Amino acid sequence: MDLHKKYMQFFTNNISILEMIDTSFKDDPFVHLHRLVESCNNEIIQNTLDMKKLQTFRTILCYEYQLRSHSSNICEYTNLEDFSFQNIENILFPQNQWRSMSEILILYDILLLQMVLYCDMQSIKKKLEHFRKFRNFNLNNSNETRELYMKVLECFLETLQLQCYLFKNGKQKEYEEFISLYIEDIKCLITTKDDIQWRSLASIIPKLNCTFEKKEVVFPIWNLFLNELKDLKDLLVTINILADHYFSLEKDSLCDLYYDLYCKDRFWWIISQGLESFVQQYRKWALFLMKKATDFMSEINFENSHVEKSTLTPFICNTCSTNIKNNKEKFFLVLEALEEKQKHLILPALTYLPGLIKSNEVCGNCFNIIWLGCIFKRILQHENNNIVKLGLLNICNMDIIMYDEQFLGFFVNILNNTFLYEIESDKNETEIIKELTALFSRIIRHKNKFIVKFLYHISLIKWDPVAIFYVTHILHNVFEENQYYIELENNDLQAIQKLISLNLNSPIFSHFPLIVHSPTLRIAANINIIKMISYSSISINDLGLLANVLSTFPSEVLRRGSNTWEIIIKWLPKVIAKCNASNFICHISEKYLLKNQSEIDVKTFALMIFLLYDAKLIFHFESCPAIQAIKTCLDSLIGSDMRPYSNLYSNIKILELISYLLEVNMGNRNNITQMLFPYGDIAMRVVMKNLRKATMTLCYEDLNKFLNIIITFFNNRDLLFSKEAMCMYAENLLVNINNVKGTEYLSTLHILLHCQNTNLALHSKEMYKFCIINMYKFQVLNNEYCYTEKEKGKIMSHYYFLMTKLMHNYFQQFSMELWKIEWCDIISNLLQLEGIKIIPTVAIILKTIIEKNGLQCSNDIKSFTSTVQLCWRITFLNKKDGIFLVAVKNLVAIIMNSKFLELPNIVTIINPFLTQLIQESDNIPNLKRILLIQMESLDVNNIFYNKINFDELLLACLLHGYAIRRDKKIENQTYSYIEKNFQHFYKLHLSFTDNNNDAIVRAQAIVLLHKIITKKPEYASIFLHSVLAELEKNKNKRYFKDSHLHRIKHRLIQILLVLEPVLNTESISSLQETLCNLILLESNQHSIRLMQEWLLIRIFVKYTNLHNKLWNFFEESLLKRPGCTSSIASVIYHVALLLSEQTQCDFLRQAMPYIACCCLGQNYNMRLYNQVILVKLYELLKCLNFDDIILEYAGLYNAAFKSLQHGNLMKNSLKIQDDFYFSVFHPIDDYSLQTIYFEIPRLSTMDADEWIAPYLFQDLNFTETIDHPLRLKNLNKKLAESKISMHLIKSDPCNKETSHFNEIDDDGLCNIQKKITPVKSVTSIENNIGMMSLQHSISNIIDESIIIVASLIDRPANLGGLARTCEILGVNELIIGNLQYTKGKEFQNLSVSSDKWINITEVKPYQLCEYLLKKKDMGWDLVGVEQTANSTNLLNMKFKKKTILVLGNEKSGIPANLIPLFDVCVEVPQVGIIRSLNVHVTGAICIWQYAKQHIFV
Repeated sequence: MDLHKKYMQFFTNNISILEMIDTSFKDDPFVHLHRLVESCNNEIIQNTLDMKKLQTFRTILCYEYQLRSHSSNICEYTNLEDFSFQNIENILFPQNQWRSMSEILILYDILLLQMVLYCDMQSIKKKLEHFRKFRNFNLNNSNETRELYMKVLECFLETLQLQCYLFKNGKQKEYEEFISLYIEDIKCLITTKDDIQWRSLASIIPKLNCTFEKKEVVFPIWNLFLNELKDLKDLLVTINILADHYFSLEKDSLCDLYYDLYCKDRFWWIISQGLESFVQQYRKWALFLMKKATDFMSEINFENSHVEKSTLTPFICNTCSTNIKNNKEKFFLVLEALEEKQKHLILPALTYLPGLIKSNEVCGNCFNIIWLGCIFKRILQHENNNIVKLGLLNICNMDIIMYDEQFLGFFVNILNNTFLYEIESDKNETEIIKELTALFSRIIRHKNKFIVKFLYHISLIKWDPVAIFYVTHILHNVFEENQYYIELENNDLQAIQKLISLNLNSPIFSHFPLIVHSPTLRIAANINIIKMISYSSISINDLGLLANVLSTFPSEVLRRGSNTWEIIIKWLPKVIAKCNASNFICHISEKYLLKNQSEIDVKTFALMIFLLYDAKLIFHFESCPAIQAIKTCLDSLIGSDMRPYSNLYSNIKILELISYLLEVNMGNRNNITQMLFPYGDIAMRVVMKNLRKATMTLCYEDLNKFLNIIITFFNNRDLLFSKEAMCMYAENLLVNINNVKGTEYLSTLHILLHCQNTNLALHSKEMYKFCIINMYKFQVLNNEYCYTEKEKGKIMSHYYFLMTKLMHNYFQQFSMELWKIEWCDIISNLLQLEGIKIIPTVAIILKTIIEKNGLQCSNDIKSFTSTVQLCWRITFLNKKDGIFLVAVKNLVAIIMNSKFLELPNIVTIINPFLTQLIQESDNIPNLKRILLIQMESLDVNNIFYNKINFDELLLACLLHGYAIRRDKKIENQTYSYIEKNFQHFYKLHLSFTDNNNDAIVRAQAIVLLHKIITKKPEYASIFLHSVLAELEKNKNKRYFKDSHLHRIKHRLIQILLVLEPVLNTESISSLQETLCNLILLESNQHSIRLMQEWLLIRIFVKYTNLHNKLWNFFEESLLKRPGCTSSIASVIYHVALLLSEQTQCDFLRQAMPYIACCCLGQNYNMRLYNQVILVKLYELLKCLNFDDIILEYAGLYNAAFKSLQHGNLMKNSLKIQDDFYFSVFHPIDDYSLQTIYFEIPRLSTMDADEWIAPYLFQDLNFTETIDHPLRLKNLNKKLAESKISMHLIKSDPCNKETSHFNEIDDDGLCNIQKKITPVKSVTSIENNIGMMSLQHSISNIIDESIIIVASLIDRPANLGGLARTCEILGVNELIIGNLQYTKGKEFQNLSVSSDKWINITEVKPYQLCEYLLKKKDMGWDLVGVEQTANSTNLLNMKFKKKTILVLGNEKSGIPANLIPLFDVCVEVPQVGIIRSLNVHVTGAICIWQYAKQHIFV
């Protein structure tokens, strides 16, 4: 026994000296020893013992223990309880003092030895029971007291063990009395605090097993942990601790544990939760534990047992014929592979998944679907989205797994991932749509309630915009295909309402924290839901619920006359009876009349009235009760204008109903508006009468609603009043404006401004002057509604906003000569008060001032420009404000105004503005769209082009846009998908030019450039200089495909293609030289090279006088860069096809020698292209009957033709000939925006965000003209139908997406690549466990393992590599000369975090001798790695377990003074002539040799 050995070997010679001093000590040493013990006990109780005395006391007790052990009658000296501590609590936990760890360790030995030497079993039990009285205090106090408490419990256990060993009495029955005490204490420990003392538990568990009968303690503790702990981490850690000890015990003591694992679900449920966890460490613990448990269970035969197996217990079955062992290996291999991140390490392992699925189908008893679910959940939560997508597609073929509601909830959350919906470049839609639609359709036909559960789960999530569109689109498809199987209930409608409110409604109407979705995707998803509802069957009894659901849809989706409105009104008669519709209207009307709270608000009620009316469920027959019910409501207004005490709130509710009915109606005349007409006059009189009352009694929000009612009445005046009546109401307001104050004045002003804007009334100059002069006298009156400070602020903001509108109307209505106000001071004050809120209106005022020539003197100009600068500065300080873009738009309209540009020295003001605008537009593309609109308004021939650096601005817009994030690319793909597949439906609701802003900016700039060069062709040559300068700036810079520089160069060549037709001769010559130079000097991406060639083709076809330059270029390329001749040959081929007959002959006669020369070139690409083109040109010659040339090149043609029929030349030549560029592309006929901006980027495999579809140019009003040959679309569909050439698609097997995992037929495991799962990463527990290891056997090996001394090594790279080797091979400790090395970059790069997993200690080189001698005295074997005369060959070296391996310096090796200290020196055998290996490599070889002998055994 280790403890007995420890005390027997304890050094006690200093006590033995007493025999020489006092002979009586030798005769009866125990009397003297007991006297010393008693004295020491008293000193400890009085707390006067220091460390030295405590050590002496322990030595005395060890001496007595040794005497007793050698005594013939050891029991003779028992029952000496008085010599032991009576109160352990006071000894270990003294008041107002905390024992140090060194003191506690000595006291632990003292306490243990006293109980062994002086106490019998009953005394020990009494001491334990007395100590346990303080349990609650110690366990609830602090981590230190808890740990010490558990340490004392361990001390009692070791006392019992030592007594059992010392007295040879076996495990007495009295020991059983201790078991319940310990179990109770452990239960208290794990339930009283969140931070459980894992180190204490890991230490006490094996001692319990050693102390008591295992069958009495193992299962109770196992059962305790499984049932008392609730937290998953706690469960996994404790079960690992238990499994580490229990699964290695003898089988006879574990019967209860076997049957618990076999029959009950609890343990396996914990494992499944761990495997499904999002925390990697939990998964590793669970997987490690499951491996141990299944191996543990496999040793037992349950065939003859009469107990029922749990359905969760895996890989045990007495009836199954499948290879259980093989399935188990596959299962663990798949889960281990899924912990990797790289796709190529995961996919091979997933080929075993179909086999596991089959095993589940064959026998769910030995491999339950829960375990299959663990695999799929791990796949679906993987970091690699390609793996997730692949797993999702495979789950679509496993209907049964979707029946589990917990898995369904998990599955729904996985669908909320934008990256799953990425559309592959060669596909029209994401495969997930098709597969999920098919899956849901199959399930619904067998289990129609499935869709209800799915709706419930999706309603709980805040969705990403792309994901919610596709999910609702899938649901729409499923409902359409299975409309006869789907029945919705009220709860389902509530789920739909919650989904819309949480994700798809406008922020104004949402009752939940809203994710701001793209308007396009939000509207499209709403439309999907409306279409989905229309395909469902439902018996609607609660029309109020339906009304609330329908009102949740945003107004831009469900508006009268739209497609969605038509869908709903066609569906309503199928689910609502006419009588129910009428009863519903009557019921709600009655509630409003009786002033009761209704289940729906007024706006929803108005919406339902029109929906039911358009569905022909109400108002379409005279006896319809709904008509009378509505009229009764409206009748309550009659006389309200005369009654002094009429209820304002009741009146407002009825007025609101009229207002909302008018809003929903959208200006049409029908039965409802005819019903409202008789009430129009009385409604307006009630409004006018209650206006003042409303300002006195309503809060600001309700007052706004009241004002909106009035505005709605004015907007729909033709449906409510006669024109004379409307003018009369406006005039009455105008007359009263001078007599009202406070919020009543604000309200009157609000209405009057609207009247003026709708030409209902024109205000006099005096009225304007009165309002503006008294602007700052406005205040909220004390006798009005008790507004909060926040509401008062809103009122003042509202007022100042109205005043800016009033000022604008004043300037607009009257000529400059009549302006009698200090507009500059007023605007400055307003800006200081309200900031950006009023800048949009202020900007309109400023524009009106300058357009009406309001700047009469230099002071006016100075004030005006300073005001513009102030507005600009305030605006760009508030970029996140909702009205930022509106403010910028109005300000740009000023600075790009021709009259503003005429102001003196204005350039110094404008250019900084425009520079800032361009810089900010990188993040806010709409700024450039605003700029382009204003640039378009300038006259082409205006001199102001130069003032504002027009060329620079236009070029910045043409080159706009960086490489966008992947999620944004997917969002743009979704816009394209909607536009392509559903434009006929969504177009009424959506503006597709509000998406992909980067592409829109470029398209808008191209349209503008085209307009300018069409009207003024000479501008093309001017603008060419800017384009060529930009090309020159980026010349010879390296770049990657789809990088920003690639995009810039690509866009520049696109611009040149647009400019080319209207360039003058000089510019054409300059362009041709530039292009040839670029081809000669640069290696460009395919898209750029194609367009460069296209430009040259067009130039050489049009300008035949430049052909000599082509031949000069060919000759130069042969000398300087032969590889680029493939481009020149391509140009020659296309030019030859397009020239007239005589010119064609001369051209071919000059071209053939060059092509022939290159057919024999050394460069493979050069040879391939030129041979292909030679064959094509020769066939062209035969068609044209140019016999002399044909005869001259017949031999070369035959040789080239035959050459292209063999090997790689044949395969690659076919690819080239099938490429669109040589098969269907026509450089003249295909000259269009479609080819330049859509087809070329698409066919050259550029990212889809670089494609600009023709419809976008069409939406931006691109116009074809006779002055420029550029067309919108191609004349035929050949290019559009072309597919990407195969030679442009990289063949990477790991990038090929497949819908299903391919099954491996072999029953065994194939040799797939698999990374090791390190023991430490599985078993080490986080910081609160310290250095404890769950795998006891491994930890024991490492504790006594080799120590590597590298103090002599001074290169961090060698030390880093050595640290990594030490960690992997289980080295106990690494000794280095300076710990600072571990912080260096070189060390970190090589160690890859291994320094965090091993002990690294600092021993300076000069301290090494002392360190080695000390270790030698402690029993370690010292081995030096050095070539000496007596070195042992490493292959023959037998390492001792406790070995210290010393490595020498990189250059000088081990110093001579250390070599005599070594027990042996070893050397690595070698056959080469180099003197030695790198020190890190040498160390690694030696460590491996040691590991083979002691670690991997």
